[in-house]
Amino acid sequence: MQLLKSPSIISAAVAALALGGCATSPQQVQDPSPEYRAGCDSAFADAGSDERQYNQDSGRFENEPGYRANWAMGYSDCMNRLRDNGQFGGAPVLNTLPARTF
Repeated sequence: MQLLKSPSIISAAVAALALGGCATSPQQVQDPSPEYRAGCDSAFADAGSDERQYNQDSGRFENEPGYRANWAMGYSDCMNRLRDNGQFGGAPVLNTLPARTF
């Protein structure tokens, strides 16, 4: 029992447990979906970017909830990022956007 009362053994055990808890597996970062990227490109185009073009498939936007949700999320995320960085004014953009009419 003397071994368990040794401060160095207890310190070593505590340090091992603490360091073991810090070991995490790296999280994989996934590329955004094509729909998300299209929404993001569209936000940059609406903000005046010459490098990106508005990109929305209006048929899919109207008829596919998954396309619409991912496109709108990309648009709102990127537009809000532009606004937060001072590159575009206005209020935050919600991700419930209607289809753009031409």
